[in-house]
Amino acid sequence: METDTGAWNQAVAWGEELAAGDGQPPRSWDHQAIAGLLAVAAYALALREDLAVEQLGVDRLIVPLFRESRFRELVEAELDRAGQHLGVRALASQDPVAVMWAWLTRSWPVDELRQPPPEDAAEYPPRYSIGGRCVPRPAVEVYLMWAASAADRALRAERGAWAPRTPVRVVGGEYAGRSGRLENPAWMLTEARDQVEPGPPSAYVVNLGPKLGTTPVEYLTPCIPAEHLTVAE
Repeated sequence: METDTGAWNQAVAWGEELAAGDGQPPRSWDHQAIAGLLAVAAYALALREDLAVEQLGVDRLIVPLFRESRFRELVEAELDRAGQHLGVRALASQDPVAVMWAWLTRSWPVDELRQPPPEDAAEYPPRYSIGGRCVPRPAVEVYLMWAASAADRALRAERGAWAPRTPVRVVGGEYAGRSGRLENPAWMLTEARDQVEPGPPSAYVVNLGPKLGTTPVEYLTPCIPAEHLTVAE
């Protein structure tokens, strides 16, 4: 089976749209890796759910991005089930999903000075990029949390959630009276664990500051119910 070009183009466009707010230059190596991960996730989810890409919703897209093992399992299982194997033959045919997956999962070898071998230099992640600083790890390891953050940003906007670093005060529960800053929402998943539950997040991870007597410094970051939080003045 060959790639459904229409579905893949929709997935690429969605990935580019979601990655647009990641702060990276649009055609940079970092941006392309983040957008590529989002596109592959969207394409594989569309196969699994038998839906058009535009019908998925970011509440589904974000779930496999939480963990690398789950992301790899989704992509490899769904493309294999569809008969769209990502082996050498698919890569040689320049199938766009195979080409993207090979790029995202490629390890980038370095010599003893952590420099790229001459034969790989042209395609190598720029040294100033996130990927370039993390070689030889592949993009699927380095950038998955960035892809999850891009999806999270869209889901927060859609659900009216508070933004990271919002100053808050705890008004109930164990930490009542303390102040801190939000780190991220704690999205709850449906029973099938394939979609975020409807509505705003029921809780947030909050940085309440350094723990006393810890060396190196550790921070207290409990998950606090949203009903126990208020935005600080």
